[in-house]
Amino acid sequence: MQKRPEIKITTECLINPSESSEKLTVAIKNLVNIDITQRNNLLSGSSSDLLCLQPTFEQIRSKSIFSVLRRLLLTNITGNSTFFLLNKQAATVNTVVLTENDKDSPLGTIKIILQSKDIIQLIDSLAPE
Repeated sequence: MQKRPEIKITTECLINPSESSEKLTVAIKNLVNIDITQRNNLLSGSSSDLLCLQPTFEQIRSKSIFSVLRRLLLTNITGNSTFFLLNKQAATVNTVVLTENDKDSPLGTIKIILQSKDIIQLIDSLAPE
């Protein structure tokens, strides 16, 4: 069994003036099992445990959209990190919708950032070809 590289998972989400930070926190926690903190109009959290992404990955698996996730992760690589975006509005009803950019989601996105010394190996383990 191949050892997974050390990772850091971070989630970030801007709170729009018309949104409830409490409802948005619940929406994020529906998809990412992570402790969320608020600083001004930003909700964020981090973990080093891949299991925090289990709710998201269960939906990705059931929708058979790993190829979309893989493409987004590969496209968004910068140095030792990559990210994918989730539609914020869909998250409020506990649904995973991957988006290409913020413009695809009128209310904005939830950004999931993955960092690892071997980012390609991490992507391969999360979303194999």
